[in-house]
Amino acid sequence: MDLLMGVDIGSTNTKAVVFDPEGNVVSEGSAETRLSHDRTHPTWTYWDPEDLWNGAKRAISTAVAGLKGKGRVVALGCSCFSADFAPVDAQLRPLYPFKSWHCARTVPQMQKWLESYSQNELLYRHGIMTEKLVSLFTMRWLQENCPEVVRDTHRILFVSDYINMKLTGETVTDYTQAATSGAFDPVNGAWSEEFLNWAGFSTKQMPEARLAGAPIGRVLPEVARELGLSEKTLVVVAAHDNECAALALGVRDEESAYNICGTWEMILALHRTPNFDEAHAQREIKAVRYLLPDTYGSLKFGLSGNLMEWAKDNFYGLEAQQAQVSGTSVWDRILEETGKVPPLSNGILVLPFKAGASGRDRSQLASGTILGIDNYLGRADVMHAIFEALGYQTRDFLENIEAVCARHYDKLICVGGPTRNRQLMQIKADICNRPVLVTSISEGTAMGAAMLSGVGAGVYRDAMDAMLRLDQNRRYTQYLPDAQRAALYEEAYRKYQRAGAVLSEL
Repeated sequence: MDLLMGVDIGSTNTKAVVFDPEGNVVSEGSAETRLSHDRTHPTWTYWDPEDLWNGAKRAISTAVAGLKGKGRVVALGCSCFSADFAPVDAQLRPLYPFKSWHCARTVPQMQKWLESYSQNELLYRHGIMTEKLVSLFTMRWLQENCPEVVRDTHRILFVSDYINMKLTGETVTDYTQAATSGAFDPVNGAWSEEFLNWAGFSTKQMPEARLAGAPIGRVLPEVARELGLSEKTLVVVAAHDNECAALALGVRDEESAYNICGTWEMILALHRTPNFDEAHAQREIKAVRYLLPDTYGSLKFGLSGNLMEWAKDNFYGLEAQQAQVSGTSVWDRILEETGKVPPLSNGILVLPFKAGASGRDRSQLASGTILGIDNYLGRADVMHAIFEALGYQTRDFLENIEAVCARHYDKLICVGGPTRNRQLMQIKADICNRPVLVTSISEGTAMGAAMLSGVGAGVYRDAMDAMLRLDQNRRYTQYLPDAQRAALYEEAYRKYQRAGAVLSEL
């Protein structure tokens, strides 16, 4: 049987998942994604290129070993996060590690950009927000601090591009990943010489950008032998992780809003025109080119989903160790405790702006805030308040998307690892006061990458055909809002908004 592999390089884990053409999981493998810290600058964070490649190899080889004669992988697609990149020389050797999106060292370069361009220039031209993680600012940092690296750079490669290069020897990216750089026009499919020159680079140093689903090449023979793949396995350019997850979710119409849950919390809605306009700028909503022809998206996002992991690590560390030894999940204990906490978390309110907020009214260096602490409260109250904070943020993002798209969405369709948390999904339904539908898909990004690999290999005619093929296996669990809890959360949501506005001034 012909099978498809999707590789999802995430901020915490790299996952390789093998699917059949109907979207059923056949095998999978994973490896930790390790974030490194600079020894001389402890606040600087980066991804080591070889660590990423070794993690991808472990995940892929484990997934291949798990097939046990069930079929062969005919195509592979790789997806990744954010705008992190590594420069490589003419021999395709890394010249500098991937500066991670966590790292704030490029804030001065962002400020220099604002001396030459308006706050919204990147959005009007390329659909993205002016943030410290934009690749252009990292390029400018390299030009100012490591000019020899810029001089010797043959290609700039994003994380998935780097893995694809190690697999095939080719340097290619896709439109959606290129667009995260700030230097790529996703509508016309062209690199901006103007913006790259500002950063000290040129278009000749950028990878060729292809539409998602385009073939890159076959796996190199020596790599195929190491990973257990066939030398005939086709590597296909996939897409940025948001778009891959949306594809797996079956996003294709303008009638619904979609919540992609994970380290980053996002709301996505589709439309037919590239709205790189003032309305998006005012609400700091990213405008993206989607994976279907003549289709674009409005995307509102924030880094806060990992607050649950932060609370787990800091409040349930011992239980997590015990669960690891016993082969159970610490979340069983956490949810048992939080299930006893009433709505409004006994007065605790959390603002989920960990590691930076995305809104114009909040600093890009904003931190999360816990209000209402009292000595009779415990860890379960804080964790439950974090669930509610993510619900408030989801509603805030959704209302902003509804404003720019001039429509009301009567339901919210969700995908991502946190959707397994039934308490969180019910809280979102109550706070947003509309049904929340959770897909049965557990590895959306990997599935979307695999679907695009199938497009490149001819298993599907195009992305729409892939979604239609997988519709038969797509199931949803529905969470309906409770009228009494929704009324309680209505006033609490206004309090959340007021608290955010007040604390943004500090």
